Amino acid sequence: MKAAIVAVVVLLVLVRLSLGEDADTNEFAELMGQAQSATDRDSKVECLRRALLARPGNVDNIAVEFEIASLLHTTTSPNQPTRPLVALDYYDRILTTYKYEDYYASRYGEGGDWMKLRQSLFVQSAIQAGCIHNYVLKEPEKGREYLYKAMEMLNSTFERRKADWAREPRPEASPPELADAGRWKTGGDGGAYEYQVQQWMQRQKRAQEGDVFERTELLNAEIAVKHYGLTYGPQPPELVPVPMRDIIAAFPGTPMAAIAQKHIDRALKMATEKISKESDNAVMSVGEYQEPMPMGRSVIPVSPPATPARKVQANGEVMKENASQDDRPIAWAVMACVAVIFVCGIGCALYFMKKRRQ
Repeated sequence: MKAAIVAVVVLLVLVRLSLGEDADTNEFAELMGQAQSATDRDSKVECLRRALLARPGNVDNIAVEFEIASLLHTTTSPNQPTRPLVALDYYDRILTTYKYEDYYASRYGEGGDWMKLRQSLFVQSAIQAGCIHNYVLKEPEKGREYLYKAMEMLNSTFERRKADWAREPRPEASPPELADAGRWKTGGDGGAYEYQVQQWMQRQKRAQEGDVFERTELLNAEIAVKHYGLTYGPQPPELVPVPMRDIIAAFPGTPMAAIAQKHIDRALKMATEKISKESDNAVMSVGEYQEPMPMGRSVIPVSPPATPARKVQANGEVMKENASQDDRPIAWAVMACVAVIFVCGIGCALYFMKKRRQ
């Protein structure tokens, strides 16, 4: 009898919980619909907050909280500026309330897409929180901690997925294993067995090469590495490798280390180009004209060609002091005319003197 009473009580409790869960789900869906139709940001945020209260403890609430944080951080409406400090509270709440490991997914399929998306919200929350501390609150050390945490989470997924893929067993075919012409029947999870084996072999290869991140995860890694370096402030190219080498040392063999190495290579190239340019400028400063330097000879400055001295008259005209050099042809012509006249004069005088004697 007591057992029957207990069974009835348990049944009533289960029915009540089921009805309550349905009511909560309906209220949540209604509030989410109101949020989608809201005309301004703050109204939408309020609907999302009420939706969270209508579905407490649900693992999918992380997406709602991240949406609230993103709206407050990046979206504006008339008379509703961004509120990064309030958004920071929601980013912190995501990082402290939920567990990153609970949203791990080894690969796509079987809900893996959604799980990976939710797990990436942890990394993005850490990145956004770090940026708020660095750029808004001017707390680079605190921002650096959040960005390092983002890379730690990415590293956790990287190492775990690489190990999972490496030890994943080869798919087994469902009987009958062979069909006509030697082709495999469908098997495993219902997909073509050939395709399953091909995908398994690709995962084995990617695990050996350390290529286990998807596009969203690679993008998060690039953003985290970049902003981690920026927490040290603007730096000349020759100092960029310092924080990047810290990342390589902390996460060797990971996409974060590869991205950091690209930053180092780019910075060293810029530094080399800068030194080369400064060297060229220093050489040109020796003289405006430089003779090409043959092998085994030193650079000898060549004096620039002489240019006529110039002076400015009172009326603004520019004339040359050595203008007499330009007048030489005229002077020679005048002298030739004088010589002709002189010779003609002597000839005439001699002619008249001879005439007179006759």
